[in-house]
Amino acid sequence: MQISVDYPPWRSPLAYALYVVMVLSMVMLWLRSKIKQRTILLEQHNALRQVKNKLELALAVASSDVWEADLNQNCLIHSSRMLFIFPTLQDTYSMEDYLAKLHPDDSASYYQNWQALKDNESTEFNCIYRIKTNEGQWRWFKDVGKLSVLQSDKPQQIYGLYTDITSHKLTEQELEHLSHYDQVTGLPNRNLLQQYLTQAENGLQFSAFIVIKLLQFSEIKSAFGDLVTNSALLQLSTRMRSIISTPNLLIHAAESTFVVALQNSEAGDVSHISERLLSLINTPITVHEQDITISGIAGTACSTNEPYSGQQLLNQAELALRAARDSGGYQHYSYQTGLLEQTKQKFILQQQLRDAISQNKLLNYYQPIINAKSGVPVGVELLLRWNNGGQFIPPDKFIPIAEQCGLIDQLTCLSLATACEDILLLQNQGVTLYLSINLTATQLCSHSILAQFKKIILEKGVSPKLIRLEITESSLIQNKGNAIHNMSELRDAGFQIFLDDFGTGYSSLKYIQDFPLDAIKIDRSFVSNITKSNNTAIIDTIITLADSLGVVCIAEGVETLAERDYLLSKNCHYMQGYLYSKPVPIEQLLALYTVLSSHYAIFDK
Repeated sequence: MQISVDYPPWRSPLAYALYVVMVLSMVMLWLRSKIKQRTILLEQHNALRQVKNKLELALAVASSDVWEADLNQNCLIHSSRMLFIFPTLQDTYSMEDYLAKLHPDDSASYYQNWQALKDNESTEFNCIYRIKTNEGQWRWFKDVGKLSVLQSDKPQQIYGLYTDITSHKLTEQELEHLSHYDQVTGLPNRNLLQQYLTQAENGLQFSAFIVIKLLQFSEIKSAFGDLVTNSALLQLSTRMRSIISTPNLLIHAAESTFVVALQNSEAGDVSHISERLLSLINTPITVHEQDITISGIAGTACSTNEPYSGQQLLNQAELALRAARDSGGYQHYSYQTGLLEQTKQKFILQQQLRDAISQNKLLNYYQPIINAKSGVPVGVELLLRWNNGGQFIPPDKFIPIAEQCGLIDQLTCLSLATACEDILLLQNQGVTLYLSINLTATQLCSHSILAQFKKIILEKGVSPKLIRLEITESSLIQNKGNAIHNMSELRDAGFQIFLDDFGTGYSSLKYIQDFPLDAIKIDRSFVSNITKSNNTAIIDTIITLADSLGVVCIAEGVETLAERDYLLSKNCHYMQGYLYSKPVPIEQLLALYTVLSSHYAIFDK
């Protein structure tokens, strides 16, 4: 009899098979876990390597690297920059050795930051400084760091980042130089002058200023170009540097303006220096085989007993320069008490004149021009008058202001339009007189303003043959080519050209020959002193010259019978002056013509 006993369930072949499967599964799971863990570690490692590479690249691009220091040992631990700072490589470098390499102006700041960490007064380090390399060059660094290890409440270790900012500093210095120094002359410019003035408020004191303006500079630049102009500026600045030495300053404040700031200088010294500078400027210079003469004017201001600041003195010198320019006759002008008030009053007058012109409040006055032989008026000269709130402002005061403010064209056109209406009013009463009007040098050379003149008389219906345009000799030399062209064009249109104040300008005989003129007017300065032998000789010459050239001669400023009789004896028949009439408004002029019973009556004084 055979007995069959079954395996216990846990020892059955199936159970063993399951056991094997379970062990293999666990091994597989373990292997899979290990592989996954290894993959993660590899990915993290690669990521760290990428971060490290990026950081190294970023540090390299930024010229940066890490540094560390042991505060307890008072030393710096080796970093890559030590290779070009110290001749030998070491693991550590003492703070004393490192400080010895720093720039004298920066070592104190660096040491204070370092000591603050050691004394536990700060946990951060931040310093910009210069350090000398093995080649003897100065390099700029910015070091930042943070305290990392504290033991027994005392700082031990610091880690940080340094950056080589030498290129940045050099660029910064170059920009600073471009901002504060003129690129042509190499002199300090107005920006640096303002810094000097700020420093002056804090202790750097200037006792005087000289402001110099180069004249005809824009004309020279237009004629010869930037290259020649820059060369001329360089030569002039070199000359001026020869007499302006430290602690005084020579500044190229603008293209044609120089400023000299002086310390501890008396008024006499300032005047002497100003005259020497102007003499150097007026000396001809040679540029590209071209001789050029540049003139200049100067305004000076010197501290006296008043405690003026540097800025106030500079303002005073600029006011003096403006006074020299406006005077037309001074090369050197010193600031005087009251000049500021005069400038303020002039500015107020400019605004009042601007308002008066815009409201057409200036008045036309007319002074007759007489044929003295017959006593018959043949024309009138237009002379403006300004009643400013009950006070009459003389023309020699407001006309220059109008020119300086750019109002003269508007003023001339308005007065011409009114004068044309007055001429037509005279014609309606049977009286025909020519109108003589003064032109400035700028107007004579301007095509646009002359075109406006033509437009005005055309609109008013006045013939150009009744218009005389008076110009001065000085206006002819400013732009000879334009002047001749415009004068010829005006004469072709019917206008006549009078040369005013003859005998007081430049090379008078030459200009009568070169320019198309119809009449010359003898200046009143010769007529009023007619009893002097020199003046009679001049008058005789002018009258003879006018007669030989076939132009009319008119004498201005005739006030006495003796003057009239002498001029008549020399066959100068046309005159104007207070002997015949002062300038009068149109209403009085009309009244005088109304009562005239014949053409042989003359105006009463």
